[in-house]
Parts: sequence; C-alpha cells; structure tokens
Amino acid sequence: MNSKRIDYIKSYGVKATIVSELFKENELNGKGISESQAELIQNDIVRSRMLSEYTRTYEKNKDTIDWVNNVG
Repeated sequence: MNSKRIDYIKSYGVKATIVSELFKENELNGKGISESQAELIQNDIVRSRMLSEYTRTYEKNKDTIDWVNNVG
C-alpha cells in the first residue's frame, strides 16, 4: 500500500480517504465537484450532512492524492 495513502488514512480516516479517492478519480475523468457530490449522495456513499466536510478535506488535499490514477 502506498505510504502517502497510509498517512492520509491516519490523518483523515478511512471513509474520508475513500471519498477523496472517488473525488480524485472523477476529477481525472473530467467530472466537476458538483457532479461528484451528486453521485456520492445518490449512491448512498455520503450523507448530506457530511458532504461539505468531505468536500473541504478533498479540496484542501487534492494535490497530494497522487496514488489515484486516471482509469477512464
């Protein structure tokens, strides 16, 4: 496992890491933040009360999430 990912998990938790990875993957595939947020809510991955927190965490750290590759 990538050491940067492990550090991210230690700092933000597993769920925030997974959500950040989903944001990053979507961004690499051309989706915007709003589209990703809608997808996370629609697929019951994140509840609306936590969405802004996860979004802020991602936006603050997106440049450091370099272990996610463009899969599209």
